[in-house]
Amino acid sequence: MTDEKATEITPSTSTDTEKTKTGEKTETGEKIDTGEKNETGEKTEADKKIETDDKTEAGVKTETGEKPETGEKTKTDEKIETDEKTEAGEKPEKTTPQNSSTTACDKRFQQDPIFQKHLPKGLCSVLKCWLSNDTIDTDQKEIFRSSTEFLLQSTKTDPDAKEWINQETELIDLTDKCLQNIASDGHHLGTDDSKDPNLQLFDCLIQAFQHAQCKQLADSLIKCITSHYYIDAVRSLNDPIATSLNTTQEFLLVTCPKYIVLCDKTKSYSSKISNEILNQFNEALTELLPHVEKWTAPVMFCLVYPLKFILPQIRSSSYERRKPLYDIVLNLNLHLPDSDPTNEEARNKLIYVLLCVLIEIVRSDRKLSNQLKNETEEKADLVKILVSLSKIENGNGNNEQINLKAVELISLLVPEDELLKENSTEKVTALFIKNFNAAVRSGNADKADAALKGFKDLIQNDDVKEEVMKQDALPSIIKFAKESIDDPLPLEVVYSMAFNKDGNKVIREDKEFVDHVKELLDAEIQEVAKIAHDSKKSEESEKKEDSKKSEESEKKEDSKKSEESEEKEEPNKKEEAKKSVESEKTEMPQKPEKVAIQTRQYLNIPEASMWSNQHVLEFLIDKKLDPLIPICESMDGEALIEFHESCKTMPDIRDILLKGSNEQQAVPLGTLFNFISKLNKSLPPKPGRKVYFQYRYVSPPASPTETVGTNAENIS
Repeated sequence: MTDEKATEITPSTSTDTEKTKTGEKTETGEKIDTGEKNETGEKTEADKKIETDDKTEAGVKTETGEKPETGEKTKTDEKIETDEKTEAGEKPEKTTPQNSSTTACDKRFQQDPIFQKHLPKGLCSVLKCWLSNDTIDTDQKEIFRSSTEFLLQSTKTDPDAKEWINQETELIDLTDKCLQNIASDGHHLGTDDSKDPNLQLFDCLIQAFQHAQCKQLADSLIKCITSHYYIDAVRSLNDPIATSLNTTQEFLLVTCPKYIVLCDKTKSYSSKISNEILNQFNEALTELLPHVEKWTAPVMFCLVYPLKFILPQIRSSSYERRKPLYDIVLNLNLHLPDSDPTNEEARNKLIYVLLCVLIEIVRSDRKLSNQLKNETEEKADLVKILVSLSKIENGNGNNEQINLKAVELISLLVPEDELLKENSTEKVTALFIKNFNAAVRSGNADKADAALKGFKDLIQNDDVKEEVMKQDALPSIIKFAKESIDDPLPLEVVYSMAFNKDGNKVIREDKEFVDHVKELLDAEIQEVAKIAHDSKKSEESEKKEDSKKSEESEKKEDSKKSEESEEKEEPNKKEEAKKSVESEKTEMPQKPEKVAIQTRQYLNIPEASMWSNQHVLEFLIDKKLDPLIPICESMDGEALIEFHESCKTMPDIRDILLKGSNEQQAVPLGTLFNFISKLNKSLPPKPGRKVYFQYRYVSPPASPTETVGTNAENIS
């Protein structure tokens, strides 16, 4: 790698890791061999002058300007960090000039001497030769180097450069053919960088196309990632554990997957890759697992991307495909090496994606979720690690995403009380709201959705609802729900807040949101329409309730005034008036009113089976299980126990409750689980099951080869 490549392929986006010359250490403490000469040897003074002039005209710092070879990140660090910034919502530069300064920059790009001398014909000529002969001469190497480095630097910030490279069909076609050669028979790849040093320059060209979001190369890049060369590169990280990456590893494990992650907005590319490599990747990871405690930063960085490809496909995968991944991810969460200055950034990125994968598995697969909850030893160790990762008071901006995911996973494994014991409700709520608002401000709807997804289960807790109101977070969630027409998640979170008195008031007073809900009643997406129906029914129910209370209040007031007036008249008239009022009250038909029972007499009843329907209502209200009141208000204790057993053992009953119907609103999953767990505590422990063995006399065997045994069919 040349000095210029070390400078130009790694833009200074932060100060985590420094790019150094050969022998110097990065902040991770690892040596990175950047080389000090290009492939043609030392540059002549004329060459240096031309390059200095070129860089000056292109708006790039020269080698004599600010230190280009220090204070910069390694190539791997820069790629991962650019990926994280894009996923965090930082928008790529548009390809249309926006102002006069941009226009001036556009002119500089095509007027640059390198552009005019080598682009596109010179570079295309070199690629044709490299494609057919595998080798290029000294002059061609210099054209290859100067052209690709110029394009890489220009496409970082120059919209005109991005537009130009996206329209160069011959250059795109030749680059695509080179990628196909690499994918099909491993052209230019090898464990020894000296096999084809020009692969580094081709890597620069791919990065330039990636800056321009050129999707024409995506299919060939997918072929590179799904080839056996990619899996071989993953395996090559092991035995001995890699402390740095060679050019082939850099190209296959970082450049290619990063390109796909940043271009794959719909996750369609990830789906293709995941379907192809999941089994082989699991096998390669299994080989790496015995040495997990020795993993270095480069190893951890390289494993982030394949896990990102797999993540969106977990929900649609089968149990057979999820199970091996579950075993590996759980093992990694339990045994990753401790953090230190050499691996902290890479370790944090890997931990974050591992938590995301495990959360998705637990949410998607009931069997594996129950397995984790029942494996007491592993669960205890995992929860202990998660509690440490969730400590908000010790967190900082870089680790907040890990805090959030740790809290989310704990909430899926332990009761709310145990979760909120480690971090206060106020801090947990504030962290979720902070990240949600930051994602909304940056325009990243996916990240805002991710924050709400982790918050959805917690918001069923009444204390969390109160914190949402205290922190004035509901208006921003409502605003996001109004803007997310086809997304049921924010609507579901707002609907949960309708069970909070103050939250309900805020929702009902937002006329724009109420109208938005009405528009969604006929939404094509069934889940959106269902939640809209539930919200509408809740609103109508509240209006009826308010109207009913208002009528009753007026009647009481009128009755009181009438009584006061009658007291001033003759006693007999007073009595007649009272009787008339009482008779009127008795005869007037009353709509059934939702009972608000404040007593807790049910606690004095020794067994739930002895509860009356009034005790059942007391229990539901006391345990904040309001969504179940319409279903259970007519049940006595015995009926409630039968209903409880059905919820635990009959999936079809659970599905009906969770989906709801036109007559009955859906019951939130958190409420259903709370009901099952709370009532369990009010039921006597089940006696141990008695097993009876019944034996039948069997005649002695007729021959030595026969055996005497029990009849399995008689065992009960």
